[in-house]
Parts: sequence; structure tokens; C-alpha cells
Amino acid sequence: MEQSTALGHMGLMFGLLGVILILTGVLQALSSQNEYQGPLAWALITWAIGLGFVMWERFESGRER
Repeated sequence: MEQSTALGHMGLMFGLLGVILILTGVLQALSSQNEYQGPLAWALITWAIGLGFVMWERFESGRER
């Protein structure tokens, strides 16, 4: 149970970081200098990693029951 809880917390942290990076990327994309297009891609990748950790936690907690 402790491992699945740790995985869930790691997933939530990556997800929160992804949301912050998404908002940063959107802010930069909407600025007058439309030069930044990479931050949004990195944010989505980070968010996907977080989602992976959350799903892993879900499967681990289901297996422990």
C-alpha cells in the first residue's frame, strides 16, 4: 500500500508541474512575441508522465486488495 501511495503522490506532483508548465506555455504563446512553441510540448509530456504514475498507482492499489 505504501508503494502505491507513493506512486500516486508522484503522479500528482508531475501532473501539477505539467499544469503549471501548460499555463506558462500558453502565456508565452499568447504574448506579442510568438517565438516560444516548445514549452507547451514539454508541459504536455510532463503531464502525460504524471498521468502514467497515477494510473500505475491505480493498478498497484487494485492488485494489493
